[in-house]
This record gives sequence, structure tokens and C-alpha cells, in this order.
Amino acid sequence: MRDLTEYLPPHLAADPEVAALERALTAVLTKFDEAKDDTLAQLQLETATWGLDRWERAYGITPAPGASPERRREAVLARIRSAQTATVEAIRLLAESFSGGTVDVTEHYSEYTFDVKLVGRLGIPEWYDQFKAAMAAFAPAHLQLTYSRRYLTVAEVDALTVAELNATPLDYFIGGI
Repeated sequence: MRDLTEYLPPHLAADPEVAALERALTAVLTKFDEAKDDTLAQLQLETATWGLDRWERAYGITPAPGASPERRREAVLARIRSAQTATVEAIRLLAESFSGGTVDVTEHYSEYTFDVKLVGRLGIPEWYDQFKAAMAAFAPAHLQLTYSRRYLTVAEVDALTVAELNATPLDYFIGGI
């Protein structure tokens, strides 16, 4: 916010008492403006920080202990999206909101199943349990969801150096969920 003394005519801006009053008002209005912007940011899930607890209460979510704001936002977004019909696209969008990467969803209509494959990540992500819980809450009871993750292939392992192999977590090599 600009200093209010800039809006005064020169003869008033030169008066020390008026200038001091305007500077004090500028400081108060600047704090008010920052508080207003911060409060408005809480109304958008993407920018909410201290207001996340209100979002979680509104959607009946208990955050995981120590969950980051990003994970908490993802849980709220998952709950919002869970009000949709469980289509391939809706399941893909929900899964991608957690993974932040590419997800392939294949529907097996006659078998009432969906295969959800996390393509854009290797191994078991740290948010995997929250992801599965959100997917279970989203999918109707008659649909079965199966999950798979991407692991390093033999050719990919062969291409790694010893240092890269030592730095690669073990779960990148182990299949199954």
C-alpha cells in the first residue's frame, strides 16, 4: 500500500503532525489489507493454510498426524471429488490429485472392477494409505479397485550404475501392493 502522505497536497504533507498521522494510518491500513488478503486466501482450497482445519471439518475429515498442508488439501479435494459418479475420468482425476503424476485407469465393466496404475511414480509413495482410503471412500461398494505401481524393470536396473543402485530404495525393485 502506498504511503497516504503521497495523496496529500504539498502544504499538508510538509506538516510533521499530519505526516505522522498519515504514516500511522498507512501502517494500520497495510496490516488490515494483509489480513484481508490472508483471510480471502483461506476461502480457496489451493491457498488455504490456517483455514485448512475448517475445510476438513466441513467435509468430515480427520487429518493424519503430521500431514503436510499439501496432503491435507489433497484429502479435502478427494472428498470433494468423491461426490461425483465413479467414472474412469473421475477416478483418474482423484488418483492424480494424490499422485501429482500420471495415472492409468482401466475399467472392466462386466467384472465391476477398475485397475488404477500409478505410472508417474516408482515404488510405494508416502501418501499411499491416504490415497487408498480416499479411493475406497469414493468408489461405490459394488466396484472393486485394484492398484499397481511402477517398478524398475530388469533392463532399467541393468542400466544403473552401482552408485545409482545403492541410492535407489528397495521398494522400487519389489512388486505387488
